[in-house]
Amino acid sequence: MDKKPVDQTRRLKATITIAAALAILLHLAIPTLAIDAITLTLLVIGVLPWLAPLIKAAELPGGFKIEFQDVKAAAERVAAGAPETEGMAPAPEPSYIAIAEQDPNLALAGLRIEIEKRLRSLAERSGVPRSRPLTQLVGDLEERGVLSHESAAGLRDLITLGNQAAHGVAVNPNVAYSSVEYGPKVLQVLDAKLLESGPA
Repeated sequence: MDKKPVDQTRRLKATITIAAALAILLHLAIPTLAIDAITLTLLVIGVLPWLAPLIKAAELPGGFKIEFQDVKAAAERVAAGAPETEGMAPAPEPSYIAIAEQDPNLALAGLRIEIEKRLRSLAERSGVPRSRPLTQLVGDLEERGVLSHESAAGLRDLITLGNQAAHGVAVNPNVAYSSVEYGPKVLQVLDAKLLESGPA
């Protein structure tokens, strides 16, 4: 996978931290102003990008909510108990990755579409009616032992996130970067399941 989105994420984190640190220094340079809620808020903004691996979300004054871990957590659940993907030829880069930076909603919706294609093919090979609603289809595949409980739960989470993105729920750019970083692993797990199930 192209490392460019990951590099851009690091650059963005560094830029946010530097900008917040400069804002704090400027705020403190004025002697009449003590450390107050503004300084603390700027400090939180500066540190928050680096805490992404440790927290799911943070709510700042004004109700601004930043979601970090949803896609990562769901992807890890999909991979839990899934077939080994090491040694598999890398799949072509999914098309949604190219637009992740410009449109986080479209990127997450695109990942959901890629997941749906693979799940419907897997259902067909497993004797599950492929026309069922997607979350019901995941449940059927879990019941038949095609998907583990953890993988099915993670896929349901990703489908829900993709549906929300497709319906205009605001998606933070961090979530789009997560879909670029972790989405291909999810698709690789599903591709391995398809190989395991034999030819169509």
